[in-house]
Formats: sequence, C-alpha cells, structure tokens
Amino acid sequence: MKVTKIRVAILEFLIAKKAPYTAQEIYQTLQENKALNSVDLASVYRNLDKFVKSGIASHCQLSDATLRFELTKTEHHHHIICTSCQQIDHLFTCPLTVSFSDKIVKNYKNLSHKLELYGICPSCQSK
Repeated sequence: MKVTKIRVAILEFLIAKKAPYTAQEIYQTLQENKALNSVDLASVYRNLDKFVKSGIASHCQLSDATLRFELTKTEHHHHIICTSCQQIDHLFTCPLTVSFSDKIVKNYKNLSHKLELYGICPSCQSK
C-alpha cells in the first residue's frame, strides 16, 4: 500500500486514540490539521476501507449501530462505554467462555460473541 499523508494521519490517529472511532470523528480531527484540511470524508472512508481489507484496521458496530474503526487487535477484546460522555475503552479480559454445552450451539461453526459494558467513567464521576 502506498504511503500518503492521509493514510499516515489516519494511522497516527488510530494509534494515538486506542479506541474505536467513526469515520466522521476521524475526518473532523484531520480537518484541524492545516496540511490535510482539504481532505474529504469520502477519502477517509476509502482509506479506512483499504486499512480494513489489508488487516491494519478493523471495524466494529456497537449497540448504537454506528460503524467504528480501530487498529486490528490480535487479542480478543470487548468495550466499556460511558453512559454520560460516550467514551469507549477496551476491555482485554473476557468473562465469557466459548465452551458452551448447549446442543444447538455445538452445531454452529466459527462461533463468536460480542460484549459491551456500560457505566459512568471516572472523569464523568468527578464532575
């Protein structure tokens, strides 16, 4: 994949933020960069799509059905979401076991799951 200013900027954003963000949120941040303020939202989507297809990034859809992007994690993880400010953080421990004993589940292949926790983050608690 060719190295471009927008790709480097998107990658730097994803590395710095360490959480899933929408293409719109990434686009708005790039607009603050004088060197990239002419970038359009469609370019951000195209580049994020290339990152997903190449395995650099992945997308996730949380319960609000909004598509978000994050760096591809090698380890299984879930998210915790602040109900006040909507901040999203990663949880790298999984309280679920994939060894289900239900007969129906045993007939499925490529079994996976998604877990979201909700609460009020420490920053919102101190307000």
